[in-house]
Amino acid sequence: MEELLTVEELAKVWKVHAKSIYRWIAEGRLKCSRIGRKVRFTEEQAKKLPSPKKRSGQGIPGCGTRAAPMNAIRGDDDGKRKQATNSK
Repeated sequence: MEELLTVEELAKVWKVHAKSIYRWIAEGRLKCSRIGRKVRFTEEQAKKLPSPKKRSGQGIPGCGTRAAPMNAIRGDDDGKRKQATNSK
């Protein structure tokens, strides 16, 4: 018979908190086996670490991405504001 892992055992193997395991199960990102009310994982299930979920904060400084330089955001190359020209 195949050995089954508990949530706590799987959390130790993956070096994550047990709450993360339960959240991934609730989100449908992690498959598990239920025996009554207990959650267990086969070795096959334990090998499949869920892929990271996209965060809504992508692109915001401090959220794991580099901020774009201000001149790239404004569209000028020298970092100075371009004067608007009025053409009539």
